[in-house]
Amino acid sequence: VDDHSGNVRKEVANQLYNISKKVSKEIFKRRLLPVYKKLSKDTLWNVKKAAAEILPKITQLCDSEIISRDIIPIFKSFAQDEKSVVKNAAVEVFGEFISLIDKNDAGNFTELLDFYVDTIQKLTTKGKEDDKIIIQKCAYNFPAVLLFFGKDSWEKLKPCFTLMANDKDEKIKLPLASSLGEISNII
Repeated sequence: VDDHSGNVRKEVANQLYNISKKVSKEIFKRRLLPVYKKLSKDTLWNVKKAAAEILPKITQLCDSEIISRDIIPIFKSFAQDEKSVVKNAAVEVFGEFISLIDKNDAGNFTELLDFYVDTIQKLTTKGKEDDKIIIQKCAYNFPAVLLFFGKDSWEKLKPCFTLMANDKDEKIKLPLASSLGEISNII
């Protein structure tokens, strides 16, 4: 973690979950979670991106107290990072990540819903090809987001659903179409 080489720190981030799942929860909390927290604040974007990509896996190893105290702020920092590749990594893992948070705590994380909505609105209005992959991930994650935040969030999510459903790219429309039954059951 303190190695001068960014490639070494990135590889530590890539392998941290594999190491963490092999040790006791106490060793993970005492020794490896601090390593993850440090990697998530690295000065190099590629290290932070690797840390963002394993966030759901690290979250699986944490109890609700650690998730609230440590993991949620880490996700927020990824979502607000100045580098778009780090933000994009946060978007890509968003659905899986929130599925690991206790649904009873959804009201405490409305800023995560705002992050998701803002991402969709910004990227669909830009219409850049590079953003299509991120919007595809948002479409894929839409049912998980709606399920987590509940039917009361539909009014906030409906414009995003409409934007993605009206997109010309079939890779964006298909995940939404495939999950219409699930979406309708939630709302």
